[in-house]
Amino acid sequence: MRIKAILAIIAIGVLLYPIVSPPEYKDAIIKIEEGDNLNIISRKLKKEGIIQDRIGFKIMVIALKKPTCLKYGWYRFKIYEEPEEVLKSLLKGKRLTVRVKIPEGLKINETIYAFRRYTDTDIDVVRMDSLIRDTNFIK
Repeated sequence: MRIKAILAIIAIGVLLYPIVSPPEYKDAIIKIEEGDNLNIISRKLKKEGIIQDRIGFKIMVIALKKPTCLKYGWYRFKIYEEPEEVLKSLLKGKRLTVRVKIPEGLKINETIYAFRRYTDTDIDVVRMDSLIRDTNFIK
């Protein structure tokens, strides 16, 4: 009889755990493109689960008169992050840092294309090539 009671308690616990357990606070990575307006940005944030209320976020940004001050780039946010913190990051341009490991022995153009592939950025290949060769820039 005791075993049945213990098994019943365990079964109830297993069934109720997803309901009463706190939500997982995972990270979401989002890319804000140059030229994205507030509407597009709020849609991306909502889609990734970073904000819950798209309209409320837009109202907050407009009320603070900051819709044109949001910076583009890659960002890492917590799921269900406080909207004020999300806005603060977007205003400061507190972007995600991407580490790139370039294998030794690559030629300059191979290095540039590897960097472009690993970071998913729109690098001006000609400009980067000239900067790599510029000894004043390297100093």
